[in-house]
Amino acid sequence: MEQFLSKNKSGFSIVEVILTMSIFVLLVTVFVSAYLYGQESFALAGNWVRAVGIARQGMDAVKNMRDESFVNLVDGTYGLDIFGYQWVFSGTEDWTGIFKRQVIISTIDSKRKQVVVRVQWQQNSQRTKTVELTSILTNWRAEDAAYWWWPLPEAGLNISGRQNALKVQVDDKYAYIVRSGGSPDFVVVDISNSSNPTIVGSLSLPGGPRNIAVEGNYAFVASTRNSQELQIIDVSNPNSPTLVGTYNAPGTANMLGVDVVGSRVFMVRASDSAQDEFFIIDASDPTNPTLISSLDLGATANEVYVNGGYAYIASDSNSAELQIIDITDIYAPQLVSTLNLWGGYNAETITGFLDKVIVGRLVYGLVHIIDVSDPTAPVEQGVYIAWDDVRDLAMGNNNNYVFLATDHNSAELQVIYIGDPTNPSLVDYYDAPADFNGVAHSPWQDRVYGVGDSNSYELIVVFPWL
Repeated sequence: MEQFLSKNKSGFSIVEVILTMSIFVLLVTVFVSAYLYGQESFALAGNWVRAVGIARQGMDAVKNMRDESFVNLVDGTYGLDIFGYQWVFSGTEDWTGIFKRQVIISTIDSKRKQVVVRVQWQQNSQRTKTVELTSILTNWRAEDAAYWWWPLPEAGLNISGRQNALKVQVDDKYAYIVRSGGSPDFVVVDISNSSNPTIVGSLSLPGGPRNIAVEGNYAFVASTRNSQELQIIDVSNPNSPTLVGTYNAPGTANMLGVDVVGSRVFMVRASDSAQDEFFIIDASDPTNPTLISSLDLGATANEVYVNGGYAYIASDSNSAELQIIDITDIYAPQLVSTLNLWGGYNAETITGFLDKVIVGRLVYGLVHIIDVSDPTAPVEQGVYIAWDDVRDLAMGNNNNYVFLATDHNSAELQVIYIGDPTNPSLVDYYDAPADFNGVAHSPWQDRVYGVGDSNSYELIVVFPWL
């Protein structure tokens, strides 16, 4: 009997060993799989940022070729190369490491071309990833192209209520406007006929909108709402815009600026001693945006402009009005440089193109043109004085012009020429009924859409007589 019991105990121990080894192998498999998945996700995020930078470089290259001559844009699929210090089309694709880039050009009409820059890469043996940028390029050198002398009002639009209009974004058919509260405070305007803008859709949003960016079928609103600092609006049906997603940032400081690249949302807000001011948010599911990363900037950040692998911040810091963040690794953004601009005036707004950043400031309305070809060492090239608060900036006409929305009582819209960045100069101005807070330029119409404090004309369409 003892021998029999001994054998059974021995057999039971072997089963335990087998079960333990099986569980161990299973756990190792789970942990290894999780590690590999995490590594792949990290690599995917880095590759996505690099792909976006390559795509934006491609779009800028095509714009440069258009500026040389519109006839360079022949329908077809191309790669890009540099010959004699100039961009040229070469073959049907070009490669940067693992990234394949293609430029697809198609005709819209005699003055417009659609340009798609597509970047693809092999994420792993099973999956290919793609980033696409689309733009419509106009033949701005055509005989009827304007020089923006003598800007005049073409039309105005009254939005119900007395709240001020703050910011505006436009595409080829619609203008998207946010106001400082009221009902409605988000408005979609049909601008297909610039002489007769018409409200087609609107929303009353929780809290107060402060800024807006539009990407594809969605508008992204920076808000003062403490539980909804980011509000995402589906505008695929402009007649019925719908709030589909929100993001609650830690703390209670107001969101002030927003920019969007693909499915990534970049936001900045008022200073919060206990929380960060810069946020990167994943909006690949617009109904459920999630935080990717954030960064403490140490001061109120008013606006953000993203180009390539960097985010450029207009700041209230008296020693760092321009802050530059490396976002190549979106999980670990890093402040790589700052620029102390003359005087103690807050930087209110920012935009840019290629290797230039333009910063607009309050009080005297200083507008700084800054070379960021090396983002770790920005260099100021020129300064223009608007003589009052500069609230917003928009690029136009081959990036030779900057349109300023200002508080200047007799020149609320100012058009400056920056073809020579060392000597920015006034082209002309428009005296609006009240201060302008936001401005956007439509390259399809060569029209400026200004929004501001007028209770009768929250939106004004301005065109160049010459």
